[in-house]
Amino acid sequence: MSIRKSLSSENILNKSFRRWNRVAPTFGHLDFSAFFIAVVSGIIITVPYDVNNPSGSIQEILLTDESASFFRSIHYWSAQFFLIFVLLHIIEYFLIGREEKITAGSWLRITLSLPAIIYVMLSGYILKGDAEGTMALRIFAGLLENIPFIGSQLGTFLLGPGSNMQVIYIHHAATATIFIWIVIAEHVRLFWPRLIPLAYIFSTSVLLAVFVPAPLTWSSYQGDKGPWYFVGFQEILHWISRPGIAITAFFIFLSIFFIIPRVEKKWRSRLKIAMLFLLISYGAFSAAGWFFRGENWLFILPWSR
Repeated sequence: MSIRKSLSSENILNKSFRRWNRVAPTFGHLDFSAFFIAVVSGIIITVPYDVNNPSGSIQEILLTDESASFFRSIHYWSAQFFLIFVLLHIIEYFLIGREEKITAGSWLRITLSLPAIIYVMLSGYILKGDAEGTMALRIFAGLLENIPFIGSQLGTFLLGPGSNMQVIYIHHAATATIFIWIVIAEHVRLFWPRLIPLAYIFSTSVLLAVFVPAPLTWSSYQGDKGPWYFVGFQEILHWISRPGIAITAFFIFLSIFFIIPRVEKKWRSRLKIAMLFLLISYGAFSAAGWFFRGENWLFILPWSR
């Protein structure tokens, strides 16, 4: 009886999903469109951007080049949309049970694309070269160092030696981005995004670029916090004494994500519930870090600032 109920609820979700597709673009096409806009706008701002002087070149862009500053804001907002719609697309797939229709090789590449997406987002944040970017680089380098056996080598490969950002820049603009594009194109079976979702994301990014330009932080106070998707991880690191525990939990999360389509249906549902619980918990940590942490990560009530 329970199996029949689960099958009927899954059929209802699939029917609702198909009806929604007729009137609105899917989360998958929206995240592909956001990714495409982020890539194109990123290529445009590579011209005035100087990787050897990131903070100085961005400051010069903001002060003297309105068009480059505008495209930088589009790049920023489309990247945020990309990450949001990736998360929504994963939840959408799990809810309607479509993950089992993807081949093992394709699902492996999707799984590997998740840390690549996180790296692209963080590396773009680091490449700002401001107080927040410097802080994110320091935390990210420290986390990589705590990975057993390969931590130092992986840190050098992803972040480069010392404070030189050339390696980060290459991976952000080329290596990781190309890999993500290949995975997305394979998944949606398109090399270019569709026009309607592209228009939605582009128009929204333009409006936000006009009214809410991309931020740049120079004060050390605001530099205590990373981007919104990283604040939860910072809060977790505040409560545990060994960063390796958080890294291990992340790899366990990726492992669970990878095996979900290949396990029995009853176990698949349980694993999905477990991942949903982890996602909600991370959201709670993010809210705590964002609203209740001040300078030096001290607890502070939001209304007392």
